[in-house]
Amino acid sequence: MIRGDALLFSESQSRIVVSLKEENVGRLEEVAARHGVPAQVIGTVGGARFIIEPLFQLPIEELKTIWSSGLTARLK
Repeated sequence: MIRGDALLFSESQSRIVVSLKEENVGRLEEVAARHGVPAQVIGTVGGARFIIEPLFQLPIEELKTIWSSGLTARLK
């Protein structure tokens, strides 16, 4: 299991985050296994919250506000 901070912020190469419909997770895991690529479900997206268990659960609207105003706020 990867540490939470490494999972979210590591700069190691060849790590990607994929977002897909829940019914396609098994297929992605099959493709990854066939190619010897480790894969792990780290959270869910949907509804009104962004959740990566056990690290955090945040409201989508709050994240949208942070994302849309982050650069402007940082430049002030």
